[in-house]
Amino acid sequence: MNCSSCKKKRELKKLSYTERKYCTSCLVSLLERRIKKLFREKEIPKLTIKKEDSLEFDFALFFLKKLFPREEIKLANTGVKPSSLDEQAFLLLDSFINNKNLKKQSYFPENILIEEMELLRDYIKSKNKPKFKNNKLLNELKKNYPDVLFSIFQSKLFLETKSFL
Repeated sequence: MNCSSCKKKRELKKLSYTERKYCTSCLVSLLERRIKKLFREKEIPKLTIKKEDSLEFDFALFFLKKLFPREEIKLANTGVKPSSLDEQAFLLLDSFINNKNLKKQSYFPENILIEEMELLRDYIKSKNKPKFKNNKLLNELKKNYPDVLFSIFQSKLFLETKSFL
């Protein structure tokens, strides 16, 4: 089969929320565009990232180096926390359900699914597992509405820009 984006015959990766299939290079460029859009929409302190042994950290470090090749990325115990879209959706839903406030914390890359990170695990040369485990509520939502996490994330961005969170 051919890649849905570049139309070349390569090994393809299928995402659960779309019928399209991508080769590795097209999937990387798709996620890179999404991450650049996140930087345009939201202020992210991009040069200090919290060090963790997780797939999210490896993914964040890979894309920060790819997007900012001339800049030094600092690893520290504080700073931008590696995260995923699954975790961000859970945190927002949990805060609504339990009537809690969200912590004021910078996350990156908060608009990429764990599923997408796992598809690129070999490409970014990561042996780590994701630190966030999906829970029953998210699994049920994703099963019935495959792209619901993107909608939840857009709601979170809207609430942050309006200073509700």
